Amino acid sequence: MCFCFSFFFFVYPLLPNVYQIIFSEYYTLYVSAMDSLNYLFEFNTYGSIFGLGSMGLYRIISLPDYADHIFSFGSEVGNINRYAIWNVPFGRLIINVGIFGFLLVSIFLISKITVRTSKFYLLLFLVPYFGLYGVSPVSAIYVGFVLAVLYKTMDMKKVIIAKT
Repeated sequence: MCFCFSFFFFVYPLLPNVYQIIFSEYYTLYVSAMDSLNYLFEFNTYGSIFGLGSMGLYRIISLPDYADHIFSFGSEVGNINRYAIWNVPFGRLIINVGIFGFLLVSIFLISKITVRTSKFYLLLFLVPYFGLYGVSPVSAIYVGFVLAVLYKTMDMKKVIIAKT
């Protein structure tokens, strides 16, 4: 996601029109995400600083009807609010934990890349679950069930080891 954001922010405006057509669908989603985040920052100060949580909806701004589809939870919530966000670094992190959490996770990851690159990639893989940056309501329920099963499984292993 960081690459997409950087590409549309820095490179896309410099491309010739022929090449811009290739990326126009993703650029439309990028513009809509940026407009939506600007709207959130302007009209919900506390939500933008501390986040809306993994179940929080944010208002979608400037998304044309042709770019909307059923997989973006548009029709279920009246085409005004969304769970999913596109082309923003770390996905939903800025919606879930706000600017404060976004900065903390970014600083943490940057500090780990300077220590050891392999540790950085491992943490980059794990942070979505603990930093909630890719967690929407559906995936939150899924992750909750998986962690519950792992917790119960690990408890059973401790019981079996303790008995022997």
